Amino acid sequence: TVTKGVSVTTGSTTVPTTQYSARLQLSSARARFPTTAIRTRSLAPAEARTAAVQLVPSGPDVRGDPLHDALVNAIHSASQRAWIVTPYFLPTEFLGNALAVAARRGVDVRILIPQKSNQHLADFARGAYLREMADAGATIQLFRKGMIHAKVGIIDDVAYVGSANFDIRSMMLNFETALFAYDPDSLARMVDWYRAQERHCRTGVPRAGHLRRITEGVFRLGAPVL
Repeated sequence: TVTKGVSVTTGSTTVPTTQYSARLQLSSARARFPTTAIRTRSLAPAEARTAAVQLVPSGPDVRGDPLHDALVNAIHSASQRAWIVTPYFLPTEFLGNALAVAARRGVDVRILIPQKSNQHLADFARGAYLREMADAGATIQLFRKGMIHAKVGIIDDVAYVGSANFDIRSMMLNFETALFAYDPDSLARMVDWYRAQERHCRTGVPRAGHLRRITEGVFRLGAPVL
């Protein structure tokens, strides 16, 4: 349900604020970070659209971990898909478990990451996590056209884009923010963007020998600070 609130005027643009009961069920975060209907315009006035979005911050100055917990809940609730784009994949135990369980339930879980990022230590540490996801049934997609620094997620009919990497440091320590989109037009555009990136990916986790796996395990110990 959507309950209309007050309208905020910025310059010549009027933005009606709304409270939105989202599928993410953000508990206390839902009340603190309401969804806002934003009228967006491109260079062509005829293409003006309205988007239903919700800004969710996270960091030491925010009580609890609303962004992290929203993602955990959304992935556990997913019935169709959970597509994640991130430059670094070092998930918290809760996020990793949520993705693995979703994949085992038959949800289409995809993790799109750069084949080689600009952080070699993070690349070493991610190997064990990626193999766990692949073993659970998730699809690992390695982006071959250089570094991809987008932080995007599409979970059923909700999409988000923001500053947070899918790693422990971003979710639990850093000041981050994410914009969740609930309207069909925004979702469709995010899906189209994701599929465009897929064309530049190869699928699967590279094979690793015994020494490589030991090294990855050592680096995984330092994942919270990478």
